[in-house]
Amino acid sequence: MPNDDLTLLREYSRSHSESAFASLVERHVNLVHSVALRQVHDPHLAEDVTQAVFIILARKAGTLGGNTILSGWLCRVTRYVSCRALRGEWRRQQREQEAYMQSTLNEPPSETWMQIAPLLDAAMEKLDRKDHDALVLRFLKTRISRKLGWHWERVKTPPGCV
Repeated sequence: MPNDDLTLLREYSRSHSESAFASLVERHVNLVHSVALRQVHDPHLAEDVTQAVFIILARKAGTLGGNTILSGWLCRVTRYVSCRALRGEWRRQQREQEAYMQSTLNEPPSETWMQIAPLLDAAMEKLDRKDHDALVLRFLKTRISRKLGWHWERVKTPPGCV
């Protein structure tokens, strides 16, 4: 059985040798998982990232050059996949928050809101024009536009991803 990474990689890409690929996974799974865990800070997500990295390795096995240092390549791919996973998680959370906000916008006004609304309007009237307009643009217009289905805010990159 060949023992260096590139030999195992070539064997896998040439003959789809499960034992060669299993050897590569066994050698590098702890490295990939530890890099993923440091990036995503979630054991379950780190496991998903680890699986995705080895799927990418399986797909790209035949394209890696002879000078490739597999452990370095795996670390880079793990960081990339981790960032994509974090971005996906962040977007999922944003969609869930948006769905929650939409559901609360469609609810009838509560009794508390009915009591607070006149006080809010009175307080808004006392503000100078600049402050009044800033609050309207930041809170009231955003709420109305969301109710109508418009999205004024751009999607931001989640923390940890550039």
